[in-house]
Amino acid sequence: MSIVTLIGSGQMASALTFPLFENGHEIRLVGSPLDDEIIDRLRKDDYHVNLRRTLHSGVKYFKLNQVEEALKNADLVVCGVSSFGVDWFADEILPILDESVPLISVTKGMLDNEDGSLTTYPEYWENKLPKDSKLKIYAIGGPCTARDLSDHDYS
Repeated sequence: MSIVTLIGSGQMASALTFPLFENGHEIRLVGSPLDDEIIDRLRKDDYHVNLRRTLHSGVKYFKLNQVEEALKNADLVVCGVSSFGVDWFADEILPILDESVPLISVTKGMLDNEDGSLTTYPEYWENKLPKDSKLKIYAIGGPCTARDLSDHDYS
């Protein structure tokens, strides 16, 4: 069983807990600075107030001040912050990640550069890393909503 730590407890990251948990992984869901109420409710009864779904009872929930505990021995880290949290993630989370653990982003969107080009969030984060960093950053995309994913309604 792999340990998967998801940072940001928004809808898509929380929806990803369904296939991850159902495939035998240990799931650690960490709230962003804006997610304390979501984490409090999940700890109470596993119900996600924005996703409007009940997560599996085996998912472990962490507030941001517990992020280092949630990252301990993780085999995979998933960035589940919204596009508004991209800079926060770069400034606060990237520096504490183990470079040997891959990072996958489910953050939707791209950055529109002044020259008209587009930058993916993984590219943006890679540019924020020290030049000698070995951290590998990937992204998941596709035509799927968080509720479809949590309901097993595959597109």
